[in-house]
Amino acid sequence: MAVAAFLSFQQLCPVDVKCYQIERIQCHRPILPFRTSVRVVHSTTKKLLGGLLPWRPGSEFLIPSVLLSSNSSDEPDDSRKVSEVIAEFYRLLNEKNMDEIGSYITRDCQVEDLSFIDPFQGKKEVMQLVQQLTSSMGRYVKFSIGPVCEGDCLSAAVEWHLEWKNKRIPLTRGLSFFQLAEDENQLKIRKARFIIESPIKAGVFSLAVFKTLTALLDEFPKLAEGLLGTPHWVIVWILKVYNILVKPVIKSLLAGYINLWTLVTSLIGRTLKIALLIFKLLF
Repeated sequence: MAVAAFLSFQQLCPVDVKCYQIERIQCHRPILPFRTSVRVVHSTTKKLLGGLLPWRPGSEFLIPSVLLSSNSSDEPDDSRKVSEVIAEFYRLLNEKNMDEIGSYITRDCQVEDLSFIDPFQGKKEVMQLVQQLTSSMGRYVKFSIGPVCEGDCLSAAVEWHLEWKNKRIPLTRGLSFFQLAEDENQLKIRKARFIIESPIKAGVFSLAVFKTLTALLDEFPKLAEGLLGTPHWVIVWILKVYNILVKPVIKSLLAGYINLWTLVTSLIGRTLKIALLIFKLLF
């Protein structure tokens, strides 16, 4: 799930990769938001690495692009700025500084939290989500982030978890992918996607369900094409059925359950008061 979301996050974005033979390789395919490696002829790499690598005439090596970009004086170093913006964003979340958080969000920002069905469109909806998030964190819950992995096209990814007074909370790990953009001479978040650890560990059961689902799709391809072509329509109808048939039953059961426990706690409280009064009278 995380891999699929990660791959679909990046938009088509041409990237120039500099080589040391005055060649430029143009990339017009969806790319992973991490710096990859490019192939460079050894006549250049021997000078670059001081002849530390074994060499044969005409041989080629895979050189990390960070080594190449460090020697390119005309390429802007956006990765450092991107990592600083992401780290600052989570610091402001921990401080619940809504005004400062708003300054890092573009007007057309889009946030996809895979815990929700629909994405949040625009700065207003995103800030409402942030407000709900910070208010649910309480006084001592904080984000703890790992290293920020920078990528091409002002993109970044980071793994995080939640802590309460510096103690890790179970089942709170997550992955965040960000796409930044220049706005008012400042790097701001234009797109984000959050993948949160599921509290339900289905394990082998989920694989069995997946196998059954794929078998049904293979058995009824036309029906599968129709359903997969309009997935939101299916979700809408499932929600309608839930609201009409399931929700009233669950709501009534929960109401009865809450009333029962309210009565039980009230009886226990009165019993304890009577016992305490008798204890004071006798002793």
